[in-house]
Amino acid sequence: MSLPILEFTASSNIDTWPLIILGVSVVWVVVGITKLKLHPFLTLMLAAILVGLMTGPLPELTTENKGLFHSRVQLDDTSGEATSDLGKAVTWSLLGFGNTAGGIGLVVALAAIIGTCMMGSGAADRVVRSLMRVFGEKRAGIVLLLSGFLLSIPVFFDTVFFLLIPLARALALRTGKSYTMYVMAMAGAGAITHSMVPPTPGPLMIADGLKLDLGYAMMAGLVASILPAFLVLKMAAWFDAKYQIPMRDVAGTSKEELRKIVDKKDDELPPLFFS
Repeated sequence: MSLPILEFTASSNIDTWPLIILGVSVVWVVVGITKLKLHPFLTLMLAAILVGLMTGPLPELTTENKGLFHSRVQLDDTSGEATSDLGKAVTWSLLGFGNTAGGIGLVVALAAIIGTCMMGSGAADRVVRSLMRVFGEKRAGIVLLLSGFLLSIPVFFDTVFFLLIPLARALALRTGKSYTMYVMAMAGAGAITHSMVPPTPGPLMIADGLKLDLGYAMMAGLVASILPAFLVLKMAAWFDAKYQIPMRDVAGTSKEELRKIVDKKDDELPPLFFS
């Protein structure tokens, strides 16, 4: 079965160099962040420059390429000076970053502001408690799944994780079980919508690059996220039944603080409609 595929690949003129460039850039990003401890922004910018150097001869910045950028980019055809490959890679990387940031920067900033407001005002906690009343404590895994699923749309995933992990620990303390399922359901669902639904930066950049309507991209991302979220819940339940991982004490969060989260009065939280 594989022989015809190999023969087709060998006989066809498939250029594998773009895949090699992609692989090298991904390896650099992983090594730069995890091993060299570089800042992610700096690592990604260096990866973009690396891709530019490996791509081959880059075009000059002339008015012929003006359609690749917004109208605010000023290009000049009069300069006769030759630019080095490194200079072109740096310039194109910076222009590409500025072009993307100009298109989605405001939406990302507003999403960060909304996330901070939801966390500081208690609106996120109100959403979780309202879902808990609907599904009941016995279905707390579904509650945390839906909470992570919904909150990771306007809020960045790391913020949602640090917001919901105390609630997952508090629920495990109250029920005395399913700690592994609570954490996996919350984290898995949050990672799904963070990766697939705008206005988080990754999906927003894809929607901007493909020139998709933002509302259409959000609805398509939500629909595409339902099945993976369901599979996450099933996998979390299976993993929790197979491996009994106890809840351990962590620095900065005592059991008394967890009980305060559970016992916080509803009148201290904003109404569900505004949340």
